[in-house]
Amino acid sequence: MRLSHHETRRPAPRSLTIPPYLPPGRRLDKLESNPELDTLRSYIAFALEKASCQQVGLCDLLDDELQLILSHVAEANGSPKQLLALSAVSTRFRKLVRQPGVWQTLDMSAHASFLTDRLLLSIVRDDGAFANVQRVCLAGCNRLTDSAVCRLLDVCGENLECLELSDCTLISTSTIEHAARVCRSRKDGKSCLVFLDLAGCSNVDTLDALRLTETNFEALREIRLMGTSRLNGRVPQDEFVELARELEARRARWRDRIGRRREDAVRRAEADDSPADVGNTMTAEDMMNMIDPSGSCIDCACGDAARGEEIEPWILEGRENVPAWVTTCCIQPALCVVDLPRRVKHWKTKLDIWEEGTAPIAACDHAMVMQGNMNDPGHQHQLNLLPGCGHVLCVDCEQRSRVHMVRRHLDNEYVYPCPLCGMDMPNPGGFEITLNP
Repeated sequence: MRLSHHETRRPAPRSLTIPPYLPPGRRLDKLESNPELDTLRSYIAFALEKASCQQVGLCDLLDDELQLILSHVAEANGSPKQLLALSAVSTRFRKLVRQPGVWQTLDMSAHASFLTDRLLLSIVRDDGAFANVQRVCLAGCNRLTDSAVCRLLDVCGENLECLELSDCTLISTSTIEHAARVCRSRKDGKSCLVFLDLAGCSNVDTLDALRLTETNFEALREIRLMGTSRLNGRVPQDEFVELARELEARRARWRDRIGRRREDAVRRAEADDSPADVGNTMTAEDMMNMIDPSGSCIDCACGDAARGEEIEPWILEGRENVPAWVTTCCIQPALCVVDLPRRVKHWKTKLDIWEEGTAPIAACDHAMVMQGNMNDPGHQHQLNLLPGCGHVLCVDCEQRSRVHMVRRHLDNEYVYPCPLCGMDMPNPGGFEITLNP
């Protein structure tokens, strides 16, 4: 039959090709076993098992369970960037991320190069999300100012235990004064701050920070002050001597408190007829040397004993006949300033040697002449004491000596050797003591 030009020939339907191991109309479980059929059976069984299981996702968890998971995520990552990004997932996650139970630590040091006041305030809002934060790390955030940090302390100061502000060069003493006011518990009005890092904060006055810690931070155990105003750059001699005297006076107050504590304990022992404690020869000075042999503390270094707890066993290890007043000392927590007292004492000794003229520490001719003629108006040069070796150089000779910089083996930085002893001088802009004319 001939087709017209309007009609088309339809192709014949193709028959389905049935594998030889699967005859039509037969069940799989009735067929004889072979490798290909066994594989198909196992796959079908797996698919049916998965289809019958009830899948549980994040959306099926309770809010408390999700908050616990998110809190571990925040602690593991260190940076809040990834956790804050979850706010874009859904409305539920946006609310969960801003819950106080999620945040225990706020560490912005990984974003120090571009963290500004505006960015920090956009993270820390007035919704109470960071009310339970116990550790704040802003190390190296040299673009932050007092206003942003004070606003952060207003939000999380009540439970704050650790505050790291190292190398925040724009932070001033006003931030520490604000922390002394707001970092207090609402229950007893006492501060919970245990660790305070101000290293490299050149605008924070070292002396003011020490005085604030004595009167406002009852639980403070360690403070880092290297690089603050009186330990950074060229510091006038009078300011440095004032700092050294304050450190010595504070340690003397500690010694007096321990002495009074011992006298009270002896009187109580006499009233209770306890001759063992009365006859002990340990003095307050012996206790100081026993607990703080390195001289790194400027307050009572009794550790947890200051909170009414027993003193640590390792402190009394190997010592016999320790009186009861030592193990029950309840004065105040230890304030460890690492190696600051030792260094300040060393530099103060060098200053005394210079003023007494008992040793040749002048490293240039101008300093040698001025050491014996400090009051001679014809020999007036600005002199600086090098903290490393303790030698004295005038400014002009120090600049000429820095021309001979060297780079030691496997070291990527240049050093500036002292012209008299060869020890490293501070880097340009480093800590030096400017002597009085």
